[in-house]
Amino acid sequence: MWVKSIFPALASLAVSMLASLALAGTAQTCAITLTDLRVSPVAYDPFAFATVRATADVTARLDGPDACDPVLSLTQDDLNPIDHLSVGGGPAILFDIRPVGAFAAGQEITLHLTPDHPADTAHWELVLSRDAVLAPGSYTTPLAVSARLDGQATRVISRGAFLLNVSSRAQVNIAGASGHFGQGTLSTLDFGQMSSGEQRRAFVQVRANTAVLAVVSSRNGGVMRNETLPSAEPVAYTASLDGKALNLTQVNLLALDPPPSIDGLSLPLDVTLGAVEGKMAGHYSDIITIDVSPR
Repeated sequence: MWVKSIFPALASLAVSMLASLALAGTAQTCAITLTDLRVSPVAYDPFAFATVRATADVTARLDGPDACDPVLSLTQDDLNPIDHLSVGGGPAILFDIRPVGAFAAGQEITLHLTPDHPADTAHWELVLSRDAVLAPGSYTTPLAVSARLDGQATRVISRGAFLLNVSSRAQVNIAGASGHFGQGTLSTLDFGQMSSGEQRRAFVQVRANTAVLAVVSSRNGGVMRNETLPSAEPVAYTASLDGKALNLTQVNLLALDPPPSIDGLSLPLDVTLGAVEGKMAGHYSDIITIDVSPR
């Protein structure tokens, strides 16, 4: 009886082991490799207000004999998908992240890899959604692609970086009133029928993402000349910018520090006529030129 009871137990054990081996042999393993994450660099002009786009892509390759459906997403913590990317410090610009392709759902892209189609590429678009006035320089923001595999806790990670290059920019506008940059552009201070001591005011608007050098000059050296007879005695005038007198007999160099904003700063430009009595009748004019550049 003892001998007969052992063999069925051994036979049963052997069958159980074979069944386990056969079951393990049919299990499929999802194995892939990822290329380095490629992100196109962007040259950014804070005052261009243009559509700015970048692209990000990574290629997944099958690394085994079995088909695989990896789910890919852009991330900054190797785990959670992101739908936007912030670039810059205090003032920051924002890029929306948009997966591209038929297999995109939410922020994730699913690829279908088989032995007959062992490689495919996932694409994302980064589209500027919020401008900011960033200081000149290069801004590098780390990014990664996380690939979630069928039934596996571990993820395959590919790393890269988004590079934003910001150039030095400075702009100037002359306006009739203090306000938003570019509104109410003024090309002429019209004194009409001139009288001694008469004054007109304009506003010099300056915006930049860095410190600025302003160059102020007068075509006629601070006098208005008769347009019909330039040799006639001119009408002198004085000018001041932000309350500081300008010597228009020479070139004026002014250091300005506009705040890093879309509107920048607005400086009053006051022009006051000298004596006009006894001057020849006619139209008198001068041209004041204001040029700004980053310094």
